[in-house]
Amino acid sequence: MSTGLLFLLGGAALILLAWRQTAGARGGTLATAEGTRLLVTTTPGAEVPQLTLERRGAALFGPVPAAWDPPRDMAGLPAPVAGGGAYRAVAAVDLSGEDPLGTGDARVAQMLRRAFGGTALVLAPETGDRPILLHGVAAVGDGSAGGIGIGQARLDALLALLGKPEGLRVEVVRRRVVRQGWGPQQQQRQRARA
Repeated sequence: MSTGLLFLLGGAALILLAWRQTAGARGGTLATAEGTRLLVTTTPGAEVPQLTLERRGAALFGPVPAAWDPPRDMAGLPAPVAGGGAYRAVAAVDLSGEDPLGTGDARVAQMLRRAFGGTALVLAPETGDRPILLHGVAAVGDGSAGGIGIGQARLDALLALLGKPEGLRVEVVRRRVVRQGWGPQQQQRQRARA
């Protein structure tokens, strides 16, 4: 009887080990695990987007405030804007060095750090050819010069949680905010529709 029990326990252990091996062979990283996505959207009635890392509907990180519009001082200049749609993380980039892009100009390196923080995640659209950045910002109210900005400390925590972010599915859902007016303006509009 005890020998049969040992065989059963040994068989269960082998099945568990085989399952763990096949789970590791399927990717094993959080970023590429089935059901994992980074969602950037606004909640109904809100204007500031929120960034949340989800796995099968459960929040693993966030929601944290994000920015997806260009800074006010870049008005009129071409800047990558995070349009709604699906993206994939291509690579994490360290921008904290003396001259991360090798331009040889210290002013350019300082400007890059101020605009994009110390780290960034390159996001490629699943349809289209213009990548954007998920990058660090000093304050979310400053806007994003490259796509989507979140606080630098929060971005570092997200990247630490992900480990290898390559392949992460990112969904950007932009909702149009419709302003109806307040007080008497609101009532007049409702009367006009009736």
